[in-house]
Amino acid sequence: MNDRIPYIIVVDVGGTSTRLGILSPKGELLDDVNQFPTPGAFLLPQESLSVLQQLLIDRLIGEIHALRQRHPQLNLNFVGVSFGAVITHQGIVENASILWHQPASGFDLIGKLRSHLPNTEIWVVNDVSAMAWRYQEYSRFVLFTVSTGVASKVFNKALNTGEKLELDDRGLGGEIGHVVVAPERVQAALNYARDRAKQEPARYQNSIVAQLAGEQIAAIHLGKAALQGDSFALEVLEAVNVPFCECGNIADLCAYTSGPAVARMARRVSRYEIERFQKSRLAELCAGQPEAIDTRAIAIAAQDNDPLTLEILDQSTFYLGLSILQICASLGLERVFISGGFANGVGTPYFQSLHRNLCQLMHPSGFFTGWTQEQLETLIQPCPDYYHDALIGVGLMVQSRLDRNRVVVKPIGEARSEMQWREPPKCGAAQAIARVRYAGVCSTDLQIYRGDRPLEPTILGHECVAQIVAVGNKLQGLSVGDWIAINPNNPFDEHDKVGHNREGIFQDLFSFHHDLVEKQQVVKLPETVYPEWVLMELLACILHAQNYLSRPYNECNLLIVGAGISGLLHTKVAQLRQAKRILLANRSMPKLDFAVKAGFVPPEDALPLGDRTVDEILSKTEGRGADIVIVALAGDGGVSAIQQILPCLADGATICLFGGFTGNTMLELNGSSIDCQQIRSQRLSVETCTSDRRHLTFIGSRGSHHEDYTSGRDLVTSGQLDLSQLVTQLISFPALPRVLSEMAERGTVEGKFAMRVVVDMTLPGDMIHHLPI
Repeated sequence: MNDRIPYIIVVDVGGTSTRLGILSPKGELLDDVNQFPTPGAFLLPQESLSVLQQLLIDRLIGEIHALRQRHPQLNLNFVGVSFGAVITHQGIVENASILWHQPASGFDLIGKLRSHLPNTEIWVVNDVSAMAWRYQEYSRFVLFTVSTGVASKVFNKALNTGEKLELDDRGLGGEIGHVVVAPERVQAALNYARDRAKQEPARYQNSIVAQLAGEQIAAIHLGKAALQGDSFALEVLEAVNVPFCECGNIADLCAYTSGPAVARMARRVSRYEIERFQKSRLAELCAGQPEAIDTRAIAIAAQDNDPLTLEILDQSTFYLGLSILQICASLGLERVFISGGFANGVGTPYFQSLHRNLCQLMHPSGFFTGWTQEQLETLIQPCPDYYHDALIGVGLMVQSRLDRNRVVVKPIGEARSEMQWREPPKCGAAQAIARVRYAGVCSTDLQIYRGDRPLEPTILGHECVAQIVAVGNKLQGLSVGDWIAINPNNPFDEHDKVGHNREGIFQDLFSFHHDLVEKQQVVKLPETVYPEWVLMELLACILHAQNYLSRPYNECNLLIVGAGISGLLHTKVAQLRQAKRILLANRSMPKLDFAVKAGFVPPEDALPLGDRTVDEILSKTEGRGADIVIVALAGDGGVSAIQQILPCLADGATICLFGGFTGNTMLELNGSSIDCQQIRSQRLSVETCTSDRRHLTFIGSRGSHHEDYTSGRDLVTSGQLDLSQLVTQLISFPALPRVLSEMAERGTVEGKFAMRVVVDMTLPGDMIHHLPI
């Protein structure tokens, strides 16, 4: 449905280098790719974690700004970041040991970037996830990366998730590099370390291992101490030939297979087999110095068929082959991509070594029963353009997200929401699909969110302005390009409401059936639309309620209880109908202050509900009292408010029960009980009498009809009724989950007063605009 795929700024943060570029709508990298050394532990081993993190953020922001300046015509508002660490859906680092030699758990990478790029939509994913997206056309496979670290991801195009990857709820999965693959070697290291500690107690007590372990040495203590250069730990691991990993583990897959691990292995072998090393091609490349061996020398020596180097590669790829066969057998996978700078940098010798080990390890039973030699040979597929895998892959993933239907979902039974990416809806013969432009956040949404109302639509929202983008061939009355609003209320079924028991409109694309058209719940709008028009739905309800009030307004003193959005709209409509006087009462002073500042009522007619309310109302109505009362509260404060104002109601007063009746709705009056919620929901009219013989009429109002909606539309589009003052915040769609959370808990947005919050679906990034009153 989205034919406007943009250019994407793509970033790949690796353990040794970081690159930035631009991916075109066709999925191709522009020539303008920039690279710089990653500010990590490999480049700056003496710097603190906080300094390394700040250096990275500052450099990324600077490079992104530079790209934008070089390409001002491309409107670069979308950024995809491939990050070489264990990272959650929310862009929070779980473990970045390979990059920073420390876990750095809790580092909010996406939050840091957003704080510097407020008008930008940003995605951050694990680098292996990004690489997998490069090969999405293969539908189902596992991709391993062998570089500074080792990890894998299983891609499955059939998954009903935005990532199309086998991940848990946090977005994690495939961090296989830090799983022990040689447990017998771990035990050997522990046995040797414990013996040495007994034999050399003084030396042990002065070691980092002792500081970490005390009397009981564990594998994690040896790994962490070795990482810090502790001589006791390093000698123990060297003696029993057990490698360590940058994460602090020992004998895990990364410790045997990553580029730095193979370089360490080559140095150790060369020290112990010095004569053989001196005769090797590896020695020629390193001037005969084992400590000078690096991954570049290993790659050249392997390509020159150096026997020593090929033997070292075989030791390394043995455990990778074992892990590959295990994951393929467990998940039924027949295609494995190998990306990453080390494996593909070594090239053909690396894959030949891996194939030798696969032939040795695979047995033709279980999942591999009947496998041919050809199947085994084609199981592993190198990534020849591995250098661009993460850059292109993260861009393709972002483009896929933009081509999908963004949906904010409230899980059943939980007071939270989250953004999901779903397949765009298909349009049936008697259906239509509308692209939402504006969506309003209503108090009803917040009540459902908190669980105050026992409703679970999964997708909230019922106030919208949208444009038709698809119409079925059997649906009459709508055309592609029409601007519409939705009346969520089924006129024939009180309990059938969009965003209440039906899925709501907090999504890019809202699909609906012919029944909404036939029941006149789809209202056409002019071609130029505005954010405040989301309030037409509520305005229709206000008009519906006030149409029941048949008394001449110019003869009546009107009291509106509630200075929220409903109360202020009631005030606007009553002013249009030229009420004699309009008093506005509310418990919250900020809302009354807003009503006065925005010009809804003069200061003298804004009354705080309290001990003096009755006297003030009687004084301002010259002792007569209120002729019409509209109770327009949110939540359950309606009954107590009525009880409080009863003494200042005029004889013959009409009380309209519009809102505020979700809890205890029984009003005790002159020895009888009045069920306010029943009157409201069934739209009843109930006459009663006070103890001092004043006659009162309670009327209920709920929802609206098509005529109310069209009347409200005409008032707004003709300029008779200006609703713009009621919108206090415009937010982007990605900001909606956090805005819902704060509003449901505190009623504010970023700590600021909020009346009506409107989602502008076209705003990029996590953005909130606070509008002036």
